[in-house]
Amino acid sequence: MKLSVLDMPDDSQLLAGWLGKHLVGLELGELVADLEVIHGSSSARTTLDEVCGEDLATILENGLSALPRERLQRLLKQPGLLLELQERVLIDGGTYWESLTVEPELVAAVQQGWQLLRSELGLSANVEHVSNVLKASNHSSTLETCSTKASSRRARRIVFAAAAMVLAAFGLWLLPKSNHQPLAWGWNRLGTFAADVTADQYLDRLANRADEWRQRPHDTPDQLRNDLTDFRQACLTLLNATHDPLAPEQRDELKKRCRKWLGKINDHLAALDAGDNVIEVRQQADETIGKLATAIRKRFPA
Repeated sequence: MKLSVLDMPDDSQLLAGWLGKHLVGLELGELVADLEVIHGSSSARTTLDEVCGEDLATILENGLSALPRERLQRLLKQPGLLLELQERVLIDGGTYWESLTVEPELVAAVQQGWQLLRSELGLSANVEHVSNVLKASNHSSTLETCSTKASSRRARRIVFAAAAMVLAAFGLWLLPKSNHQPLAWGWNRLGTFAADVTADQYLDRLANRADEWRQRPHDTPDQLRNDLTDFRQACLTLLNATHDPLAPEQRDELKKRCRKWLGKINDHLAALDAGDNVIEVRQQADETIGKLATAIRKRFPA
């Protein structure tokens, strides 16, 4: 498991390419969810056309590098628009998007989703043709398996139109890794980030609630995975909180530390997903969160 926002580059050109890869992958839903936690869900009804303006046609042909950084930032702050842009790219993307690798997971999701859609709606269309195009696209990073550029473009449109349809129909863009819902313990408890105390009391509260990790049962992979997932969500909430009792430099340092802690939490989740020994992963997670709580109590020592 990987937290996408931690890998986000600062350079505008690198950011455009990084975001472009997410638009043709299956992790966009996770990125959108993380961005909504950090920036909040926007109540403004800005449309994709309003954000991209006259550059939208150029984006569909040549990628996001055509979009000024200010507009890229608007997309990141209104992440729901990224899902709309993904659909436009999948169906109408031109030369630039054809040069990007089609992820095997996307191919598998489209194949599975197409079959489900066909079954649910009683479609009689021959799915074998779509499957064959998908398989062919999976063996070429540029989809140049057809005899001409025109036929390659048609094949790509078949593939990605199917992708847009089945992903939208079955919610695969936002399909979570599990059905687990965050529980109200630790930093997820109500009032954790309330600005009703002094700075020292506030940080002590964060440390004490982080220590609630030790009281949780972590004997099975599912128990450990669920609590790591809860802690990951809590860290994202911390990154989005205003931390009013703290001085600006304390807020910055706390969030800087939290990004590092998030990386370690995701490493532990990835180890579980890879089948590592649950006892060893639990010990590593105990150490991570123990150091986290100690750092807060000692006000972020080196």
